[in-house]
Amino acid sequence: MNNAVFDRLTKVLNPISQKIAGEPHIAAIAAGVVATLPFTMAGAVVSIIKSLTFLPESFRNLLNVPYNMTMGVIAVVVAFSVAYQFSQRADVDTFTSPLTSVIMFLMVAAPQSSAIFTTDFVAGKALKGQTISDVISFTYLGARGMFLAIIIALVSVEITVFCKKHHLVIKMPESVPPYVSKSFSAVIPVVLNMIIFYALSLLASSTLGLTIPQVIDKVLTPALNIVGSIWGIILLTIFAQLLWLLGLHGDNLMYAATVYPMSIQAILLNGQLAAAGKPLQYTPALTFIFHSYGGAGATIGLAFWLLFARSKQLKTMGKIGIVPAIFNINEPLTYGIPIMLNPTLAIPFIICPILSVLIAHFAWITGFMPLPSHMSGGLPLIINEFVYGGGAWQYVVVGLLIVVMSLIIYYPFFKIYDNQLLAKEKASETADDAKGQGDSL
Repeated sequence: MNNAVFDRLTKVLNPISQKIAGEPHIAAIAAGVVATLPFTMAGAVVSIIKSLTFLPESFRNLLNVPYNMTMGVIAVVVAFSVAYQFSQRADVDTFTSPLTSVIMFLMVAAPQSSAIFTTDFVAGKALKGQTISDVISFTYLGARGMFLAIIIALVSVEITVFCKKHHLVIKMPESVPPYVSKSFSAVIPVVLNMIIFYALSLLASSTLGLTIPQVIDKVLTPALNIVGSIWGIILLTIFAQLLWLLGLHGDNLMYAATVYPMSIQAILLNGQLAAAGKPLQYTPALTFIFHSYGGAGATIGLAFWLLFARSKQLKTMGKIGIVPAIFNINEPLTYGIPIMLNPTLAIPFIICPILSVLIAHFAWITGFMPLPSHMSGGLPLIINEFVYGGGAWQYVVVGLLIVVMSLIIYYPFFKIYDNQLLAKEKASETADDAKGQGDSL
């Protein structure tokens, strides 16, 4: 693919890319899901400690509460964070709107109910058969409710936007303090949200015999299976890499609002199974843990070879890019080398992520590497995957194997491009010397 083809494709796709990247719903989902990272990381640390069987069981049981209050309610965090991000972009109240989203989500996903004890919950106290009230279910407050939380966050804010646009708000006199006036202006949007979501919940239960979360489950399962297939992942990876080569942010356009939330949901569901002592079963999108070693294009190998470049340009980029690459950040290389619009580096840039996905997939299907059940992010290579795997040493082996693969695949293309730039630099120096001698005469 030559530069002329790249240029033509860029002219066609660049406006589309900018429109997608600036779309407030997509941007809100991407930013909102990323905002959950501190809570998923905290839950991951607790989960890893819980998995250490040499610790006393009584101590590990004490960690159930912090685990359930982080991983177990992650959908509640999503409902708030996505609504907050969207309300910022929609220019509505960033305090009431996220809280409205959370309340609507709890009303739909965890309605108040009663429960009957099937066993004696407290030793020496006969509770079996007794009924308790004011019970809510945690089933959809965790990973299983993430997509429902995203939908409710977006819709609830849209309802508020509708009310603002059509002046469906209670206006108070100017003499009323602003914080009081703002509270009253939120009354109608909150009531309208409540009517709509509760009506939908009653409609689903009366016509389908299912709750809204159960309906989402039935819709989402096929999508998870498609994305989770190895061919689906490879196809998405190819598209993402082509976008990067055109100078577009492939990860944001292909993954941010769809695949990443699905991947997070699958991993957190595995975490809940692990916490319950059950075998892990969710594999969708999990190979995205390994597909970008060193950043998009699995460029850790290229980042390493740049340190030994002969051309000044690549040598400089190697010094700049190696540390970010260790933390899976390679925008300095993508735009600085550049990799985008670069036919020489396009081939390994597409091949390496695909091979990374295949290596990880093979390690899982053969049973060599256990399925991940923890969230991680922002950590250096190998360590990041080690945390993802809950401390499984196999993740270190697979990570190192991908690093070696990246080194091997990128080397010949790096040498070709390095020699090209070196020749240009020498030609430029020769021309400058000749010009200098001419000026001296």
